[in-house]
Amino acid sequence: MLLRTKLFGKTYEFPDLRVLMGKANEEKSGDRLAGLAAANAAERAAARLVLAEVPLWALRDNPAVPYDQDEVTRVIHDALNETVYAEIKGWTVSALREWLLDDRNDGQAIARVSNGLTAEMIAAVTKIMSNMDLAYAARSTASASPGGSRRGCSRTTPPTPPRASAPRSSRGWPTAAATR
Repeated sequence: MLLRTKLFGKTYEFPDLRVLMGKANEEKSGDRLAGLAAANAAERAAARLVLAEVPLWALRDNPAVPYDQDEVTRVIHDALNETVYAEIKGWTVSALREWLLDDRNDGQAIARVSNGLTAEMIAAVTKIMSNMDLAYAARSTASASPGGSRRGCSRTTPPTPPRASAPRSSRGWPTAAATR
């Protein structure tokens, strides 16, 4: 598979998906220590452009750790819903992103498709998503939890009322005495 693009007159080529995913990632010290971090923002942008066009089947066929060397990879791949995977394997990473952000797909549809995704597919789509994309997708997936509640979403969780006896400042904040 050719993992190459031209950006701002410079050609960027990535030898394999592992390196491509490392360079598409936000800068982290672990990636830098492993020699996988992008050298600069332009290389990171180029890696994200290439990653966006990678088909999902390629990510399944090339796990981060080979199937025969890692029990977690085996468990994930063996538990994959083959019917769902067959429906989406031709999608690119960017097509998965667009599908996740589509208003027509609710939490139940996302939960169904998640049964056909590997960890590499999920990692790849998050690398090409903005923070706003991630928040929007998380909000959609939260509706798939039992009862349709949005667990973990602070906007739907009512604030805990303060204790009546807790001393408060003029702005309503607990005073130092109240936090001891």
